[in-house]
Amino acid sequence: VTEQEARFFDVFGYLTFPGLFAREAEEITEAFEAVWAEHGGGHNQRPHDHERNSALLPFIDRHPYLCSLLDDER
Repeated sequence: VTEQEARFFDVFGYLTFPGLFAREAEEITEAFEAVWAEHGGGHNQRPHDHERNSALLPFIDRHPYLCSLLDDER
């Protein structure tokens, strides 16, 4: 991490790494969609109305593949 990236992180609390998981993007998307489908889209088994926000917390723990990304050494 460069000094500039470290300063950005200190100010905003995150860094981006474009393309880091490009090869895994399709599988990540499929796992993400599976979690939403298994939990009714986050609206108590009702379709999303595109007016309210949805949240499933903790999200990443709800799918083995997503959870495995936490241990990725990149």
